[in-house]
Amino acid sequence: MTLDQRLAVGALLFCMSFAHARNSSAQGIAAAFGELAGRLKGGTTVYLTDDAGVKRQGKIVRLSPSSLELSINGKPEVFAEDQVRTIAERRRSTAKGAKIGLAVGAGMALFGALNTSDCKGCHGAPDALVPVTIGALIGMATGIGAAIGATLTHERLVYERPDPNAKDLSASDPASAADGLVSSAFNPIEPLR
Repeated sequence: MTLDQRLAVGALLFCMSFAHARNSSAQGIAAAFGELAGRLKGGTTVYLTDDAGVKRQGKIVRLSPSSLELSINGKPEVFAEDQVRTIAERRRSTAKGAKIGLAVGAGMALFGALNTSDCKGCHGAPDALVPVTIGALIGMATGIGAAIGATLTHERLVYERPDPNAKDLSASDPASAADGLVSSAFNPIEPLR
C-alpha cells in the first residue's frame, strides 16, 4: 500500500469514528416543569400543546416548577403545569449534516487516493498535495453537509405530561403486578365443540 493509500485509509477511519460519535449530553423527555430548568432558557422559541390540543408557538419569558410564561405574538400568557400536554423546541440538524458530509468527503478522498496512486502519465504530482487534497475534500464535504443540515429543522419533544390514566407497573406489590401480567398473557382458548 502506498503512502497515498495509507493516508486516505487513515483519514477515512478517523472520520468514520468521529461521524459515529453520539451526543452524550442528550437528555430524555421531562415529566415535570421542574426538570426543564436547565434545558430551556428565556427567549427560547417553543411549541406548546395545551389540554384542548391547541398548539401554540411562543418565546419563554419565565419558567417555574409550576408554571410557564410564554410571549405569544407579543402578548404574555401563563400556563399552569396541569394545562400543558407537551412542549417541543425547534432544532437544526447542522451537526448531523456535518457528520454525513464528513463521511462522504472521507469516502471521496479514499476513492480518489486508491484510484490515482498508480496513475501513469500524471506528470509527477508532488506527494505533498495528497494530504492537502484529502483535507480539502473532507473539509468541503463537511461544510456542505453542515450547510444543508442547517436548513433542515425538526421539533424535539422536551416535556410530556404523564398520562394520569396509565397503569403504574411499578406497584408497591411487585408480585401482584406480575400475576396480572401473567394471567392476561396466558388466557386459555376454549376448545371448539
